[in-house]
Amino acid sequence: MSERDRPARPGSARLLTVGEAADYLGISPGTLRNWLSMRRISYVKVGRLTKLSQDTLDRHIAEHTVEAVIDQGC
Repeated sequence: MSERDRPARPGSARLLTVGEAADYLGISPGTLRNWLSMRRISYVKVGRLTKLSQDTLDRHIAEHTVEAVIDQGC
């Protein structure tokens, strides 16, 4: 079983590469690197590698979600 196929342990978040995280968010890796340099999203350094927690990305999505407004007047 490869690392990707292995289920996450309870309480542990999967760490994604910059490329994987960019795909997950639907943005380019360059845009994500810019956000990281501006510290708009938290990240983890593993040696020289930059990793992002999937939980952090989910939280970022939730915090930046704009709720729909239902127009009941017309």
